[in-house]
Amino acid sequence: MNLPNWLNPIADVLTKPTQFFQYQSADLITAKQSAVLLLFSDENSTPNLTFIKRSQFLKHHPGQIAFPGGLIEPTDPDLVATALREAQEEIGLNPDSVLPIGALPQISIEVTGFAVTPIISYWQQPHPVSPVATDEVAEVFAVPIEKFISSSSKVWAVKQNYKGPAFLIDEKLIWGFTATVLAELFTSAGLISSFEADSEIEV
Repeated sequence: MNLPNWLNPIADVLTKPTQFFQYQSADLITAKQSAVLLLFSDENSTPNLTFIKRSQFLKHHPGQIAFPGGLIEPTDPDLVATALREAQEEIGLNPDSVLPIGALPQISIEVTGFAVTPIISYWQQPHPVSPVATDEVAEVFAVPIEKFISSSSKVWAVKQNYKGPAFLIDEKLIWGFTATVLAELFTSAGLISSFEADSEIEV
């Protein structure tokens, strides 16, 4: 697979044990299966990752920053197809412009009963995208990878009994499942030594 050099350490995480297994639960089989797309690209020679901001009117995680994705449907042959279909429906992504690289281990989100599979992918032919399912997606934007690696972006997100990794970038707070995936992925890829932060943000 011919990938840009900057993406190889991230893709290599798929071939070695990671910390993602600690986020699995015993009831993954009965959980609602879903997939999200980690859409890496290097448009304008800048490695970046595409995100959506969820609508304020959604039942689960309203207003949060997330990866494109959603629940598997009976017509989806696999979870890669689920992630690509959902991204097409949500932001108008052309699936043919994307090279799927592989799937990380499923992660359990017990509060919603979802088992989410993150799909690492390379957006070979970037094109304009924008919210299509406007009842679900309020915004689409890309963040340079280097901003996640910078120590100044790292914070702890705190909510009641929850404390987890988060990234504050350009006044956008990425926390919860999305930030946990990124922290583990970039640590496993050797892009950051470990997740450390000096400040906390209440969410």
